[in-house]
Amino acid sequence: MTVEVLKEEESSRAVERSETSKRAVLVVGMHRSGTSAVASVVAELGFHFGSAPMPPSSENPRGYFEDQRIVDLHDRLLEACGRTWSDPRSLPDDCFEGRTAERARDNLALILDRDFLDRRSWLIKDPRLCRLLPLWDELLEKAAEDTEVGFLHVFRSPAAVARSLRARDGISWSRSLLLWLVHCLEGEKATRGKRRAWIRFEDLLEEREETLQRALGRLSVSAESSRLKTAFDAVFDPNLVHHVSSVGEGTDHPWLLAVEEAMRTLCTAEDEAAFRSLDEIGEQLEVAQRLLLSDGWVWATEHHQERYEVVSRRIEQNNRHIEHLGNLLALSLRGGGEGGEDQLKVPEQLLEPFPRAPDLAQIAREVATRVTDELALSEKVTETLALARRLEGETAAANTRWAEANAKLDRARRKLASLELEQQVTLRQKRELAEELEATARQQSETETELNRYREQLEQSQALSSTATERIEQARLDTAETRGDLERAQRELVEVAHERDMAREADRLARQQVELLESSFSWRATRPLRWFRGLFS
Repeated sequence: MTVEVLKEEESSRAVERSETSKRAVLVVGMHRSGTSAVASVVAELGFHFGSAPMPPSSENPRGYFEDQRIVDLHDRLLEACGRTWSDPRSLPDDCFEGRTAERARDNLALILDRDFLDRRSWLIKDPRLCRLLPLWDELLEKAAEDTEVGFLHVFRSPAAVARSLRARDGISWSRSLLLWLVHCLEGEKATRGKRRAWIRFEDLLEEREETLQRALGRLSVSAESSRLKTAFDAVFDPNLVHHVSSVGEGTDHPWLLAVEEAMRTLCTAEDEAAFRSLDEIGEQLEVAQRLLLSDGWVWATEHHQERYEVVSRRIEQNNRHIEHLGNLLALSLRGGGEGGEDQLKVPEQLLEPFPRAPDLAQIAREVATRVTDELALSEKVTETLALARRLEGETAAANTRWAEANAKLDRARRKLASLELEQQVTLRQKRELAEELEATARQQSETETELNRYREQLEQSQALSSTATERIEQARLDTAETRGDLERAQRELVEVAHERDMAREADRLARQQVELLESSFSWRATRPLRWFRGLFS
């Protein structure tokens, strides 16, 4: 049987299993990566995605295909851990332990029992799954007893994701890219070794049915091209995709390029080189987060930068406002000047806070009060600018500390590598010495056992030797007597043999005589008489 036939039979068996068993698909991917589009098509194929769907929005007019109850539970758990969906910092080590996590797990189990597990095909989708899959491990392991559970990863160009997040939520470019990295790395790590498939959203836009059919096939979910086309036509609208970019566009950082390339490789097959690359970047990112994000100073800097821009715009507006009010005050104090009342006319937007009054003195007092307030505000703005400059200095100092810490980290890594090598050598020598000691102890034990056995055998041999000596002595005596008896028996045997020979000789002579007698005439003549005598004898 050829390899192609075997593959066809295995594929057919997988399709048969998928048609007869219960199936579950968990759509995993970063926010704004096309997970809703993929989930919509999978739901159109007959997968139940919950009885409490998240309502549509202007960004997703066709809906999110997420269960609102599950999303709320995820958000509450993140909040309990001091995080939000847009916070790229690592989750605390105890995030999935304690009463809050246990309560969330129990509520998820209740939702699954009531609304999902009795379905033949069901779907769970939420971008937060990338980071919260450890919360689901126990629940999915129980569901897998009678359901084939698979993970469908959807990823998109980091530049397109960053543009979409900036347009929808106003999230900065660098923060969006960091969120993309964290979600991709943690989502891949949490599903490694499990049944899963990958879809690049840009490939889905170019080859819709082929891309999704190939991914679903890896999850043992069969779907004909015609059925997929019908599902796409029903729910998928390419016109809703507003942000498209090519590989590496606007994201030249090596981490982003390497992660995107590794996930493109995983679209084809599981690859050890891709795993090593992702693990290495994950370790480096974790170290960077501990250095830069542990105290939240990066987010403080970003917040103050945004505040600085807002305050700068207000300062510019206030300066124009103060200048105009100052001119107005000067005119009012001079009694109107050459232009009369026309020069005292104030723009409507500047007089909104003030009631209209014909008394110029009242207007002057109100203007003076407003000028005083604006001067106080200007002082606050100056303080804010000083704070911003101080923060910039602290940021520069922090960058210097970060560079120094990075250098120390490199030196520590090299030292650690050297120590680990020395430790490995020491451990190997220790293991070898322990093995030698164990072998020596084992040999010593075997030697003592063998020596005891030899001692017992020696004692037995000595006892046997004493007994054998006695028996030999007795045998010698018996042998002497036996030898005498044997000699006598031999002599008697000679005599018996001689008598036997003599008897044989006598018998032979007697036979000769009988034969001579029987051959004589007289013997033959008297035969009738002997016979007749024998009748009466």
